[in-house]
Amino acid sequence: MGVDRATVLKMREKFPREKSSVLSLRAQIRERELADLVGDLGVLSRRAVDLKLQRMAQRMLQGNLDEYPGLVVAMGDLDNLKLINDAGGKDQGHYMGDAAIYNAFQMAGKIRPYDDLTRLGGDELGILMRASSSEEAKLLMEGGVGRDGVIPRIQQAVVQGITELKARFKERWVADPTDNKIPGQVTMGWAYLSREDFMKLYLEWQGDKKKDENMVGDFCTYVFKLADMKMFEKK
Repeated sequence: MGVDRATVLKMREKFPREKSSVLSLRAQIRERELADLVGDLGVLSRRAVDLKLQRMAQRMLQGNLDEYPGLVVAMGDLDNLKLINDAGGKDQGHYMGDAAIYNAFQMAGKIRPYDDLTRLGGDELGILMRASSSEEAKLLMEGGVGRDGVIPRIQQAVVQGITELKARFKERWVADPTDNKIPGQVTMGWAYLSREDFMKLYLEWQGDKKKDENMVGDFCTYVFKLADMKMFEKK
């Protein structure tokens, strides 16, 4: 992955005096390449999941309640990604960072292929799955007696993938994290939304949009907010 030299040279010819424009375009190309690779894993874009959540809420408003007993929302992002980028240096830093992001989504997708896995942005991933109660949600996400949870399985798989990345990049891979978190590991938080919770969020979002649409984010922002907060509590 990465932007090839020929493309960068073309950018410089087009913007000879605007270095910031070249860097911006280079970042855009990198982002598009990463989005394409992650998309090839079956990972949905944020826009796709946002539309799916809106359609789900609209169907509930129409009375289709049995289809959606409740929703488990999980969110995670990569630990110490900056250390990975910095360790790679000028030439390979972001290439290594992108590889770590790809690894996380690849492993998460293998473990939960029948739920919705989405890239919410940057190195943030999200998971949506149905559950009928908060107790069932906790069992699904954290596990219980004789049953592994989704989050521990994802985290274990991601670490296994990181071992392969270390072998691939050798001494360039960052060796010692500053806070005892494995660089490239995923910290995750989750929340259970009952049908009523979910509809309340949707109506709140709709109401905020009517007040000032320019100041309101997408519906994803509202749905993943609590999981996002719980994720950062663990960091």
